[in-house]
Amino acid sequence: MRSIKELATQEEQFQKEAHAKLSRLWTILGLNRLENHYYKDNLGLLENMDGHRMAATGQIHMALLRITKFGEDMGVLREKIVEAVVDTPGQDPFSNILHPPSEAGSGDAERLESYTLMGHIEQIELETTRLKDRNFRIDGEFKAKEDQMDGNYNRD
Repeated sequence: MRSIKELATQEEQFQKEAHAKLSRLWTILGLNRLENHYYKDNLGLLENMDGHRMAATGQIHMALLRITKFGEDMGVLREKIVEAVVDTPGQDPFSNILHPPSEAGSGDAERLESYTLMGHIEQIELETTRLKDRNFRIDGEFKAKEDQMDGNYNRD
């Protein structure tokens, strides 16, 4: 009888130890499952990050193109303004705008200078209008390219 009791006690002790080991193992595996899920989520974010990086790079490229184009347009406009100022040496280039020459008593040279300045100003205004129209058209093209990069572009 004693040996059956010892055997039963040993078996009970063995089952408690096995249950404790199984509990620890289950705890470790359960936590690992949570960590694996966490890392899988992060891996998904990292995979999407490449697409976002490419889209951001494209948008930066488009912005740099716009800035470069704007700089070129400003250079053209600056040249037109300088051209108008240089063509009338020794005279305030805007004096003819504020005080147009009267027909009576003014000489042909003064009238010619006035018309030349007015012609330059009209050229500048036309150039400014042309640049605005071109920038509007280019902005539309850039927007379409950005939409294509973002995946928002519909071909319908």
